[in-house]
Amino acid sequence: MKIFSFFIPFAAIFYLMLLMMWGYFSPVKYNLVLPTHSFTKLRMEEAKKRKDVDILVLGASHTFRGFDPRVFESNGYNLFILGTSNQTHIQTYMLVNRYLEQLNPKIVFYEVSADLFSNDGIESACDLLYNEEIDRLTYRMVYNTDLKNMKILNTLLFNQIRQWLSLPYETLAFGSPDKSEGEYVCGGYVEDRLIKYVSPTNHPDSLRWEFKKNQLDFFSLTCDLLNAKGIKTYLIQSPISPSFYNTHVNNGEFDRLMGCFGDYYNYNELIKLDENQHFLDETHLNQEGATIFSEALIDSLFR
Repeated sequence: MKIFSFFIPFAAIFYLMLLMMWGYFSPVKYNLVLPTHSFTKLRMEEAKKRKDVDILVLGASHTFRGFDPRVFESNGYNLFILGTSNQTHIQTYMLVNRYLEQLNPKIVFYEVSADLFSNDGIESACDLLYNEEIDRLTYRMVYNTDLKNMKILNTLLFNQIRQWLSLPYETLAFGSPDKSEGEYVCGGYVEDRLIKYVSPTNHPDSLRWEFKKNQLDFFSLTCDLLNAKGIKTYLIQSPISPSFYNTHVNNGEFDRLMGCFGDYYNYNELIKLDENQHFLDETHLNQEGATIFSEALIDSLFR
């Protein structure tokens, strides 16, 4: 029994040392720590410096692939995007609690993609764990996402130790942002300069959006927080490729659900985009589509 009691702390220390070495030097494919992407570090560094924005955009990758700050700036609006890839409402709630007072927006665009209500949030949780400081809000986010998930725990331990010991951010495994993902634009946007056109994919004609209770709960909490601050909030569903959107049989159900929470706009119904011309893939706009969508937002909400 004594040997076993000595073995546990030794094994824990060995695991943490292995985790740090693995996180810094192992290739991404075999790494125990989930890698970062989509310029999250740059976006969070900018968030710490921005104040008093006109429009704050919340949500997942639809935000930094669809809401072009340059279009809004040319129309007199200062916009910042506080989004990460596959960001669910659990992570959004953490970021709103962390940055809302500083950013002090006049208006919030809360992007409400139907698929994110069924997402587990693991990818976004790890992305934020890797790129943000660890504090009580972080631990609460981990607990609400999935405390038992090893990707989350490894990424949390890695960044917590890195923060405690003031170790460098860059690792041989992950390095700098991948330029193939696009070019970072001030305001949190990512521009894909290689215009791509999506080819329609055959899908079953009876797909359904599914909604997790915990995601709906945190979505409601975030809306309540914004309303309590008296911030005008628009719930926005960004356009996805028409063929993919139309395969879902419960789009109307989702519209009615979102309408219960405030001013909701489904731009799949409000603007017409070309399947083969305006999308990077089934769920993301290319730059041409993002420009049209951003101008449509300004026209329909502010003119």
